Amino acid sequence: MEKIIYYLIYIMVKRALLIGINYIDANSQYRLNGCINDAINVENLLIDAYNYDINNIKLLRDDIYYWDDNLYPSTKNITRELNNILEISNDDDEIWIHYSGHGFYSTDNNSDETDKKDELIVSVNEKGHLNILLDDELHKIFSKYNKNTNIFMVFDCCNSGTIADLKYTYRLKKNDTKTINDDAFKIDNEYVIEKNTENSSSQLKNIHLLSGSRDDQYSYDAFNRKSQLPMGAMTSSLLHIIRKNKHEMNLFNLHKSICLDLISKGFVDQTPCLSMSNENPSFYLSKVNNDVGKTRINFKIQYNNNKKMYMNLF
Repeated sequence: MEKIIYYLIYIMVKRALLIGINYIDANSQYRLNGCINDAINVENLLIDAYNYDINNIKLLRDDIYYWDDNLYPSTKNITRELNNILEISNDDDEIWIHYSGHGFYSTDNNSDETDKKDELIVSVNEKGHLNILLDDELHKIFSKYNKNTNIFMVFDCCNSGTIADLKYTYRLKKNDTKTINDDAFKIDNEYVIEKNTENSSSQLKNIHLLSGSRDDQYSYDAFNRKSQLPMGAMTSSLLHIIRKNKHEMNLFNLHKSICLDLISKGFVDQTPCLSMSNENPSFYLSKVNNDVGKTRINFKIQYNNNKKMYMNLF
C-alpha cells in the first residue's frame, strides 16, 4: 500500500523597491546628480551579491520614464509600490527599500514629534511639480505589512534621521572613532540607545533603517572616484563598505563604518543614523542564503510497499 504525503514549502523571497530622483523635470535649483546612480548601483549589488531576482526589483527613476508611467517616482507611484511590496510579502521574506532624493521637514501638526517637525521625502509629479510624503504617511504604510517579514531601508536624503518614526535609535558616542573590530564590537560601549515613545508604534517589527543624516543635517551629493559617477555620499560609502567586508556585516558595524568613512572623506557634518523597530536587529547582511529559491514549491513524498521514497515536484 502506498502512502503519499503532500507538502507545501515556501522558500524565502527577496524583493526590493529602489527610488532614485534627480528632479530632471523640476526647476534647475532642485536638481540632483547622483540619486539615480545610487538606485542603479544598489540594484546591481542586490542582484550580484545577494541573489535578488531582477523580476522582484522595482526601480523608480525620473530620467527614462514620463510622469504618467508607472515607474516614474510620483507620489502616487511611490505610495502604490510601497503598499504592493509590503502586501505580497510573507513570513521570513526579505525587503530592501532604498530612497535617494530630496528630504526636508515641515511643521508637526499632530504633536507626535519631539522636535515639532515632521520629516518628509520629496517626490516629483506632472511637469516636474514637487510633492511630499510625510513620515506620518510612511509610518501608516509600514504598519500594514506582515510582521514576520524582514525589512531593511536606506533613506539617503536630508533631514532623514527619524524618517520612519521607529522605536529605537542608536547613536554612536561622540568620542568613539576607533577602528571597527567585529569580534570585539560592543553595542553597550559604543552606542547610546534612545527609545522613542511619542511617535513610534509597538506593533512594528523587524524594520531596520539606515538614514543619510540626522534630522537637522544635509545629505550630500558626491563624486565616486571608482565609478567616475556622481552619487549620494552615504550610498557611495554604503556600497564601498559592504564590498570591502565581502558583503557580510551586522548593521552596527555597517553603520559605524559608514560614519567613519564619511568623516575620512571630509563629510564631517553628515552623520548617518541607525534606527529599528526592535531593540535587537533581526537583519544581517549575508550571502549565506544565496542558494534560496524564489517561488513556492509543491512536492509529494511517495512511499511504496518496499519503503522506497520518491519525491515529485509539481
